[in-house]
Amino acid sequence: MLEEFSYDYIEQALKSKFTVMERKELFEFFSQTSFNSLTTKEIKFPQRLEIDAGQFVTVALKEKCKGLPNRRAFVAKCNEINIHINVCYSTESEKEIKEFLQIVTGIVSFMDHCSHNEEINKLTISFYLLDDKKDVHGVKILGPKEVNGGATIMTDNPSIVMWRKEEILKVLIHELVHAFAYDHSREGDEASLVKHYQQKYNVSSQVLNIFEAYTEIWAELIHCYLLSDYILKHKKLNISKYELFNALVQIERKFSLEQAQKVLHLHQEEITKDMNKETNVLPYYIIVAEIYESLQNFLQFCLHHNTKFIHLKNLNEYFRYLKKLQKLERKKHKMKTTRMTTGRMTTGRMTTGRMTTGRMTICQLKLF
Repeated sequence: MLEEFSYDYIEQALKSKFTVMERKELFEFFSQTSFNSLTTKEIKFPQRLEIDAGQFVTVALKEKCKGLPNRRAFVAKCNEINIHINVCYSTESEKEIKEFLQIVTGIVSFMDHCSHNEEINKLTISFYLLDDKKDVHGVKILGPKEVNGGATIMTDNPSIVMWRKEEILKVLIHELVHAFAYDHSREGDEASLVKHYQQKYNVSSQVLNIFEAYTEIWAELIHCYLLSDYILKHKKLNISKYELFNALVQIERKFSLEQAQKVLHLHQEEITKDMNKETNVLPYYIIVAEIYESLQNFLQFCLHHNTKFIHLKNLNEYFRYLKKLQKLERKKHKMKTTRMTTGRMTTGRMTTGRMTTGRMTICQLKLF
């Protein structure tokens, strides 16, 4: 179920007259997409399992992954795709692992049904269930330790690796957008778009991975829908699924805009102004927030230019859309915490002031 503080946010969002999405096309698209848990079969754990995440996982986290005592492997089938799932964990119960697998395979099935990629024959997903949070206290520049929780090796038979419990379902959706090639990660970024964002936010990194913004915004929207579906199946609330979905999107939009402001303040000094130096901070936080500022325009673009809403096809039009987005201006820094925080921002609660968590979403299921 959701972490308890999230229900306060939902209540406040429902009382608000602000509407994030003016139309229901996205909700209707999700409602027509199947979420069915897959039958899994346990198999022998592979003798050698590499934590192949490049620069996106720190050495310390990689060593922690290797030290997890329990290792199990499962297989499932989704349409013509053979799914291999590896789970490495410490103290989680059999019941927790079983429920986790049901949700994970349901998400894989949902993501495949969104558009479907006929070229994939095998998909491998490896989970390392670490408790390490995206703690930003005392950090001068954001890096993999504070930001990243997963990575995808994008081949014909993609492999996903994930190493945190925090934001685990949203990160899984993000990596599946990569794996199913719904974004433009394989095509990369156009040179003129890179130059546009270098000038717009005064960053000097030559590699910006702008495609991550498209991946992340879709991951957050899908996550909101799946949360609304799961919550109403397990908790009696006097609201419709659409109302709950819309409230969750509103909550995540607010959190994203607050996080973006904190990123802009954190990286305003000369030594830290290149926010993309260590990892994909610009697309994860800033460009996603740009999209959230006019979310309905983004959804209309996807509806009219994509295949089955999510599958990006017209890159030139998409790049033109991005270049038209308004720049996020750094606002005056407020040190006051809001009534919604209860002083617990280290685990993702909303505040104004200094950045203390690298989370990109605030609502998540409490699985373990």
